[in-house]
Amino acid sequence: MPTRPSAQTRAAFAAPLITLLALSGVARGDEPAAASGPASAASSAPDLRDATRPTRAQPQDDRGFNLSFRPRVEHTFDSDLRDSDGSVATTRAGATLGFATSLGERTRLLINADGEWSRYEWSDAGDLLPSGLDPIEDAYLFRLSPGVVYSLNDDWSLTGGAIIEIGAASGADVGDAITYGGFFGAKYRWSDRFTTTFGIIAKTRLEDDAIAVPLLGLEWQITDRVMLKNEGLGLKLTADLNEQWRAGLFARWELRDYRLADDGSVPDGVLRDQRVPLGVSIEWRPSPAVQIELVGGAVVLQSYEVETDDGDRVQSDRARPTPFIGLIGTIAF
Repeated sequence: MPTRPSAQTRAAFAAPLITLLALSGVARGDEPAAASGPASAASSAPDLRDATRPTRAQPQDDRGFNLSFRPRVEHTFDSDLRDSDGSVATTRAGATLGFATSLGERTRLLINADGEWSRYEWSDAGDLLPSGLDPIEDAYLFRLSPGVVYSLNDDWSLTGGAIIEIGAASGADVGDAITYGGFFGAKYRWSDRFTTTFGIIAKTRLEDDAIAVPLLGLEWQITDRVMLKNEGLGLKLTADLNEQWRAGLFARWELRDYRLADDGSVPDGVLRDQRVPLGVSIEWRPSPAVQIELVGGAVVLQSYEVETDDGDRVQSDRARPTPFIGLIGTIAF
């Protein structure tokens, strides 16, 4: 059995994951219509991920609150494993619900709730684990991120809040799949076109040490039509083609941790899924409150790591580059 990685090694691996969470919209003080998934995102993910990003489907509400719903679906095509026989493809579907309301002249309450389902389709991948079984099939991520934004003046605002996340394979003990965290940061508007966010975020991890890392964010309106903004652990460059259409280029790093089932190939273990997608997007806004986005490109880096419930690595492997395609909708109320 491999020895447990050093604290320095685990911290180096964990930092991108926590930074991904740190760059979510609640941490930056974005409005809820900008919410997306974990690593989408995210996480995915956030996008888990993840993570949030700007959208034009965000009408103002005279009553002082905004609500948005952002469903998504994505498929990553079959990809050969590099160090094992077989291949893997993934299909994901999820949605983010974002809510914001005023608590006073200077204070806003922001809440993002994101859920994601993933299906891993392994083919002849028995060599990945000593048991000869697939490490995971259906997996679920849920993240709740409540936060508060306080405006000091026209240029400075402070934000702080909490992160509650559940990442679990089908059949896993949900109570063993929960991680927690919190964040605090400051956002500064250098000009009407350029703002930055900085601060700190801390979070626990499945079978690993808790970690605290910097919180960073960027919003740059390069021209009247072109914007560069962080999107989770990555960047997206968008250009308005006209009032209804917008095109974009993006690159990001997605990370997902799942607690495995207690009767699975590695009982109560952890699967860590890392990937780097590069892609293009085309967005259509048929009305001020509705946006539809088609995305596609290639996942240029993929890696999978399986650990025991003690944090010891069982096996790891990488997958070759492969195409992906997705569809994202936004409805703002």
